[in-house]
Amino acid sequence: MKFPWKNKEEPPKPRPMTDAEYLKLGKAVEQVYVSGYASKKQLFKMSLYKGIGYGLGIFIGGTIIVALLAYTISQFETVPFLKDVLEPFQQTIQQVNGGPIAPQ
Repeated sequence: MKFPWKNKEEPPKPRPMTDAEYLKLGKAVEQVYVSGYASKKQLFKMSLYKGIGYGLGIFIGGTIIVALLAYTISQFETVPFLKDVLEPFQQTIQQVNGGPIAPQ
């Protein structure tokens, strides 16, 4: 089959790889991965920093989302379906504080 945009034949299909070739390829990929770092200590440090950054990002992002959600919900005067759910919490807070919650 000829490609219409080129005057060349279709390249031959590759033969299936043997288990030995897959093993050799795996070792080569592992060597490339490991040799990208100067030492195992540096690999550990980079992985640690990556994990700390990921965890911190998830924490800050989650905090922002929860804060925005809480702010949005607080803008509603009364939400009928939430009133029954939140009433026991409000009563508990009033009992602990010794009186009704004063609006600010």
